Amino acid sequence: MSISLGALKTQVAAAIRDPNGKTFTPTIVVSLIQAALATLGRVAPEEFQEDLTPVANVNEYVLRSAAFSEAIPEIEVKRVEVWDGSQVPDQLLAIVLSSAGQPDPHSQAGYTVWNGKLQLPRYVPLMCVGHEDAYLIRVWGYSPYAPPTDDNSTINISNELQWALDECVRVEVLTRLIGDRNLFTQWQTRMGNTDITPAALANELNMARDNWRKTAREISRLRASG
Repeated sequence: MSISLGALKTQVAAAIRDPNGKTFTPTIVVSLIQAALATLGRVAPEEFQEDLTPVANVNEYVLRSAAFSEAIPEIEVKRVEVWDGSQVPDQLLAIVLSSAGQPDPHSQAGYTVWNGKLQLPRYVPLMCVGHEDAYLIRVWGYSPYAPPTDDNSTINISNELQWALDECVRVEVLTRLIGDRNLFTQWQTRMGNTDITPAALANELNMARDNWRKTAREISRLRASG
């Protein structure tokens, strides 16, 4: 499942009871969405598969460079394999083990991930020599969600995670409204919010926090080992 940033902005604006953007402008809503996506990335990160094209004499690759403008330290890798993409279907050539599972982590027998970069043992680039156009380094893992850049950007989150994002944003918005009386007064003028008192808002915040904690536990994604 996926949703565009434009559609998600409309959904979130409704969830915080400010559909016309009188209090929380579209720019603020985008920042709230990006912050919530960062939180979701820690609780229920995106599962990804990426094919890296081997480069001669190179054993270090930045992961998910197509989605992010820089290396992302939070990326976790669970599996690495070498495939021959010239075969139909693709043919598995080697499973690259993690160095964490080796008796000596410095033995160059397995891969490591550091600061968003995949470091491969020496034998992998050697076996790819002369086959750079055919072989693929296939990586599976977990990643933060790429921040959307415009209304047409697609965010790959399920319906369940969209609802979780709404709850996460609501906690932040209610916290801001309680902490800023001018902001609360502006928000309160919208039809449907006029009967909300500061005490009622504080009660809503407590319930929203409880709901978010419950939801975060339910959507928490266990990381599978390689």
